[in-house]
Amino acid sequence: MNYVDGDIIKMGKERTIDVLIHGANCWHKMGAGLALKVKRNWPEAYEQDLLTPRGDKSKLGGFSWVKTQSGLIIVNAYTQYRYDRYNTVADLDAISNSFYGIAQFFGGHNLHFAFPLIGAGLAGGDFSEIAPIISQHINSEKHSCVRFKK
Repeated sequence: MNYVDGDIIKMGKERTIDVLIHGANCWHKMGAGLALKVKRNWPEAYEQDLLTPRGDKSKLGGFSWVKTQSGLIIVNAYTQYRYDRYNTVADLDAISNSFYGIAQFFGGHNLHFAFPLIGAGLAGGDFSEIAPIISQHINSEKHSCVRFKK
């Protein structure tokens, strides 16, 4: 896993990355954390999320995506079912399935993937458990796990 300290939103705006992956829930709620920042900076990512069925548990482990006008690809990875911080835990199977699908769909095109400590923030997961799950799917791709730093 390649770790960098920085601001993933700034990286996306400056196009130093090609694919920004963030964790999303299955309820069209992008109201906190990185998801809210994605929604505010690239509303088309939220609009893409709205095209998926609200509250559909079958989205868990999947993803939706959109290519912005600048060419940045935003991926809404459905890594958690709920969206409140008190009743949700990162779903390790969903994280694995999402990253497997993302790697299959976008892999092999010399793209630079970037994602936060996905599943370890508001979703309450332990990134020391999550990192190896992500790595098994994207290690052959150029990627950066971005630890937020202003």
